[in-house]
Amino acid sequence: MFVIVTVFSIGGVFIESSPESAMVYIDEKLMGFTPLMIQKKPGSYKLKLLLEGYDKHEENIKIDSTKIDTVNIVLKKSIISVAVLELEGIGIGKDEARIVTERLRADIVKMGIVKVMDRSRMDAILAEQAFQLSGACSDVACLVEVGRIIAVNRMVGGSIAKVGNMFTINLMLINVETSEIEKNVVKDYSGTLEGLIINELPEIVGELFGKKVEKKLAYGNSDLYVTSAPSGAEIFIDDIPVGKKTSALVQNITGGVHKIRVETNKLYGEQSVFLERGLNKVFFQLKEKETQLRIYSVPLGAEVYVDNVNIGLTPIEMKGISMGKHRIKIFKKDFYAYETEIEIRDFKVKKLIAQLQPIGRGNIEIKGAPIGAIVELDKGLRDTLPCTFAGLLEGVHRLKVSYPGYNSCLKQVVVKTSFNTVVEINLKKKNKIVAGFFSLLYPGLGQKWLAYKKRGAFHSNLHILSVGTGIGLYYLYKVNLTEYNKYKTTYSEVTDASSIENNYNRMVEYYNNLTRIKKAFYINLGVLLLNWGISLINIK
Repeated sequence: MFVIVTVFSIGGVFIESSPESAMVYIDEKLMGFTPLMIQKKPGSYKLKLLLEGYDKHEENIKIDSTKIDTVNIVLKKSIISVAVLELEGIGIGKDEARIVTERLRADIVKMGIVKVMDRSRMDAILAEQAFQLSGACSDVACLVEVGRIIAVNRMVGGSIAKVGNMFTINLMLINVETSEIEKNVVKDYSGTLEGLIINELPEIVGELFGKKVEKKLAYGNSDLYVTSAPSGAEIFIDDIPVGKKTSALVQNITGGVHKIRVETNKLYGEQSVFLERGLNKVFFQLKEKETQLRIYSVPLGAEVYVDNVNIGLTPIEMKGISMGKHRIKIFKKDFYAYETEIEIRDFKVKKLIAQLQPIGRGNIEIKGAPIGAIVELDKGLRDTLPCTFAGLLEGVHRLKVSYPGYNSCLKQVVVKTSFNTVVEINLKKKNKIVAGFFSLLYPGLGQKWLAYKKRGAFHSNLHILSVGTGIGLYYLYKVNLTEYNKYKTTYSEVTDASSIENNYNRMVEYYNNLTRIKKAFYINLGVLLLNWGISLINIK
């Protein structure tokens, strides 16, 4: 491709390109599309040409009215660079997922329309940048991040899942610059992993990159005689129609495992068969077709509800679902809920692919006074002023800031995606006169109101102990006083010397008890009043 730039003496420039319709910018201002005549005052200008599929071309041109300059420009066709990240395996081992990933990379290279980064080079760049993948990287944000680090135009990623004998492969082609999913291909395959790799993966890759791959049976040394009851069912081998109906002989097929399917409008049969060299036979007892609903999500592993009934995690297949309309709800942590309505009208497999949108994350930065105040977020996260809570889900969050001697602050904060929300909270001191009034009513109550919980608990507990001790002493005093009065009365009534001495000794004993109890009572009363007084003045 070439561009001819011819400058006329009248101070104009005529721009022509091949192919035509390239966008022409002069000093970053769009002037039109080629071919284009532009008139400008003599001087230096920055010329830029943009054409989809070709590299951007920029150069400085000089318009001089005294002469004509001609500049020939050769534009290079853009080379799309692609990297393939290891597929997330669900229901299959890591080694199997890695094998599929490597074959996927090889099939993309085989197409010859894009430049594919080698896995070892990709791993080396990520290691050099100290980038570590924490778990599977099958969502858009992770793939884009990796793509920007390794400097490619497109990223291919996704997952491969196995449920029973059915494989589900979900691939995404992502534009690293725009973070958009350019193509999303989801395919089901019933059979072996080898069959998926050999028979389905090339077609999936072709669909992903917009290149049609014709499916056809490879020539081999095996023959297959297919029969069914009832007969007259169309024969498919590896989902490729062979153009015959049961009973029929299909010749010259490659050996190995193949998925054989026969079907009529209402009946079907399906088996995985290993074909040996020579003649092989397979028989199908056809059964009625069932309605089938297959639900996928990007990313996988989302909870699925059909008509408000939880049926499991994606990818999932639901057989025998009733004809008519059904409400589908799909949920996954950190993603917005997906909800839609589908209608089952026939026996064809109904597919639903839900592209889940991640809930954005942002930060809350909290400033204010006093320094060191306790900050609680959503009754789970704790820190002290000043602080920052990073990576919070988009939405409304509940914030509480408290500090002893200050009024607590409760606030709702809205977090926006990729935005740092700054909140300033200055707590107001509580009124000490009010705190003193509370302590006057009950020792320690003022301290508790000021949030000095330990100090308040000390005064309150000591007050309870003093009151309890006082009540106990009062009860002992009453008991001993009763006994003292009893022996005092008996002492005045008895006449014999031994009784007089005995009653006298008991009177003295209880009198001494009364004296000790009275002393202890006044000491306890002093402690109670002292604690009460200290509680009134011990307010900071």
